[in-house]
Amino acid sequence: SNLRNIKSAAETYVTMANPSADDNTLLTTLVDNGYLTTSPGDDYSAALDYDTNISTITIEYTGGDASVGDLQAVYSLIATLTRMFNFQ
Repeated sequence: SNLRNIKSAAETYVTMANPSADDNTLLTTLVDNGYLTTSPGDDYSAALDYDTNISTITIEYTGGDASVGDLQAVYSLIATLTRMFNFQ
């Protein structure tokens, strides 16, 4: 699924590139640097909230074709904050 691909690419990026600043256009960064081969589309956005101890990646899905319950059934690590999904 796109959520899993984005999560995996973001984890690899944080591990390999060791970014040292917030990135509110993380999907573009992942595509531009080859961590994702193509953009997952306009229904997704991602941001990196950098911290020296723990960085947080937030992936947002705004498409209307799946409920939160549907997404959680596919990927149980999803937590909802309104319509935002946090992977922890």
